[in-house]
Amino acid sequence: MLNTLLAQRNISVYQLSKRTGIPYTTLLDLVSGKTDIQNVSSGTLYRLSVELGVSMEELLIERATTNRFYLSNDGCMVTIQAVNKTFTYRGPKNLNGFRNIVAVRNHVIYADVYFTDDNNRIYVEEDYIDLKDVFEGNEELLSSPYEVTIGRMGESKTKYLTENSLLVSDGMAIMLGDNGTNDTVVEIYNLKRNQEKTLLRLKDYAVLSSNMKSKMQTRAIEAAKRNIVLILQESRERQHA
Repeated sequence: MLNTLLAQRNISVYQLSKRTGIPYTTLLDLVSGKTDIQNVSSGTLYRLSVELGVSMEELLIERATTNRFYLSNDGCMVTIQAVNKTFTYRGPKNLNGFRNIVAVRNHVIYADVYFTDDNNRIYVEEDYIDLKDVFEGNEELLSSPYEVTIGRMGESKTKYLTENSLLVSDGMAIMLGDNGTNDTVVEIYNLKRNQEKTLLRLKDYAVLSSNMKSKMQTRAIEAAKRNIVLILQESRERQHA
């Protein structure tokens, strides 16, 4: 329901965080489905209800009757998992991944999407997905309330990394890290082997710690260098939220 309310009021997760004082990461976990709204504190629930103009009971009850659709991609192949059905279609050839859901209006998903340019750099552009076209012949799926989450149904750590990363590049999730200083540090995870990660300081690309194989570590550093502008922009937004 939270996604629907934000879309109806044209409010982003960042704006909601600023208005309510609820941490950005807390709201991101709620919107992505990582945290169930049934488990939030009464104080958080109250601030959400006041800002969004609904009762606390509506926030809790509606969540139990809302379906969740999962949006993911493997290269240009896009998959939407909806209840007990899976739909796949071919997206743009330079599709890299989905950053976040901006809004869902009239069964159209508006999302910030990562694309790759001719120099293999990643940039963000808003795109849309018309669910009526994707679900052709199965429009009954749109008759009940639903929310859209980036990731795959049943994914655990991979889903979490994908949803909460600054960006996904070269099969790796680049996360905002912390080394106890004012330096901007990222944690880069190999999504195929989630136990492999590198802690990288961005000002000089110094490796602070790593258990990656040297070849993968090199790829991680190159991905950070290639997308440094986007990484720094996104990290500043996260830190100031």
